[in-house]
Amino acid sequence: MDTDDRLGLSIYTASDGTAVLEESLTRDFDSIETKSRQRQAGHYDNYTNIGDGMKTARQEIINHGRAGAFRMIVLMTDGIANRPYNESYARSYAIEEAYLAANAKIPIVTVSFGAGADTDLMQNIADITGGVH
Repeated sequence: MDTDDRLGLSIYTASDGTAVLEESLTRDFDSIETKSRQRQAGHYDNYTNIGDGMKTARQEIINHGRAGAFRMIVLMTDGIANRPYNESYARSYAIEEAYLAANAKIPIVTVSFGAGADTDLMQNIADITGGVH
């Protein structure tokens, strides 16, 4: 059965320190899989702008999501927010974006990677949005 599901890909480590929409919402899941495998940690930048990645994803969903569709963001990261500026600001930015996603009724499912992952931040983002960590 065709569910008309669509998927997009936002990368939060663009070369200019912001996020980039690598793939807008599409039914071409193979394209998303290929790009996600090609865009490993540090592909553009060694730092993590989690907040901007969340913002880019949220805006894509709001601007191009199907009316009436279930909307969700899956955030996969080590959870160590360190862009823009510094870690303190970057964490606040990510939390601010979590509240904006919650206000838009977009839950965020967070997946933490790595032994040094900031699981507290990731859990907080999931909790704020009604998602799961």
